Amino acid sequence: MHDVHSRVEVDPVRYKDYLGLLVEVLESLSGYYGDSEREGRTREEESMALYANKFFETVKALRLKFLHSPVYLSRPGVDLTDSGFPNFYDIMQLDADLSTRGERLPKLPPIDVLKELLLEHVMIVPSPEQEDDHVAKMHHYLWQISERAYLESLDLRVQFFQFTPGKLEQVPQDEFREEGRRSYTFSWGCYDPQTNRPSVYFMLFTQDETERPLDEVNNPEYAKFLDTVRHVAARAPKQLKVIGLGLDELFKNLYPKAIKRFNIGPLVSPMLYRGIGEGNAHDTFALRLLPLFERSELNDDDFVLLFNTEFVYSEREEVPEKFLPFGKQKVRQMFYVPKNDRELLRRGAGAFLPYALMPHRLRQHITPAMLETIPEFNNGTSLLVYRENNGEVINVG
Repeated sequence: MHDVHSRVEVDPVRYKDYLGLLVEVLESLSGYYGDSEREGRTREEESMALYANKFFETVKALRLKFLHSPVYLSRPGVDLTDSGFPNFYDIMQLDADLSTRGERLPKLPPIDVLKELLLEHVMIVPSPEQEDDHVAKMHHYLWQISERAYLESLDLRVQFFQFTPGKLEQVPQDEFREEGRRSYTFSWGCYDPQTNRPSVYFMLFTQDETERPLDEVNNPEYAKFLDTVRHVAARAPKQLKVIGLGLDELFKNLYPKAIKRFNIGPLVSPMLYRGIGEGNAHDTFALRLLPLFERSELNDDDFVLLFNTEFVYSEREEVPEKFLPFGKQKVRQMFYVPKNDRELLRRGAGAFLPYALMPHRLRQHITPAMLETIPEFNNGTSLLVYRENNGEVINVG
């Protein structure tokens, strides 16, 4: 994980602004993958909108957790070392809080009772010598309200956790077919401890038709499937092919055919550096970008978001030479990583496709000479602009 010095405390007032920033970021990202009201969206577009909303719900939950906490006070920290997202530790704690919720909730009064107690308390006019105790008790009630609301909000189906499973859907045969097998798509999200950034995965795989359908209600094999995906892919190794090989090795009667990953971040915004100076940006993308923000006279809540997609697929199957004396010999997938070239990039079919989402005013200030000084914008990156107030995202090159 990143060094503790890369963590920046965000006070309760600023964290509200940070929440608003992430709302704009996630809405713009969702807008690029398709309007949520539009019919005929692809599975990927629907899933990206779903995970964007889950991450938004996570940020709302963290705000409840930290807004009046006597322990964390001005937490949570935002990682500014090529991230711009909350630190992994805070995401990891969501799982711990969910697992202990049953023990902690009975120790907190219901929210309606707490609100009545708070109202009665604020109506009391304390004497000067009681002022400190009066304020402390008021903050204690506020913490209890936010703590209970936070714990009640936690739901594996709602927030983006360290590992967040998505939908398992059977694919119609006219879309993808392998003889003697049924086909599925599955998505999941994970929060990487090394980069402090979220990633979203989409996988196409097949299953022997002789096996019980994986999506059948109460099929115990589905729990094993989830455990396997969590074990292999709960973090984001640099090589996507590693995930495909790992899943293929551990699945008994499942065959991963293609995996696509969306890596989200880093996020850079003037808001994140307000009052702490560029010196906290270290030698990062943000350090190269902040002067351009200033020249473009951007607002505090403007932002640049980098994200990319990666893709690997199985081009063929092979039977291992190793002989198994008992049981069925499982064929192995031979994964192919497409090579990037100009033609592939033009058609959107490369193995690695980088994007940069930015305000229209910033794009107008970027000259060819500036692109040379910001390699993140100059490596085949598709430059996208968002228009304030309407959520529209346009590819400008």
